[in-house]
Amino acid sequence: MTERGIVWIAADPNPSGPSIQFSGYWDGGTSVLEQMPIVARAADAIRWGLERTDDVRIRFDGWDYFWAGRGPAPEGLTGTVALVG
Repeated sequence: MTERGIVWIAADPNPSGPSIQFSGYWDGGTSVLEQMPIVARAADAIRWGLERTDDVRIRFDGWDYFWAGRGPAPEGLTGTVALVG
């Protein structure tokens, strides 16, 4: 799938317990196209993003985003995350 925009995903503390959760959105460049439902696993968040665009970026803490999309990573991203499971 090659759609426009970027999916941005972030890990945040889960207010219900000691774990983390992932939230995000699909950014169309001029507006948010869709809000991602909150999920417990990074793999589920990345899958959601890849269903919408090839450009998926995820951060686990701080401000460093990792490439989780298809194809070569854009310049300047910290590293890559492979979808497993």
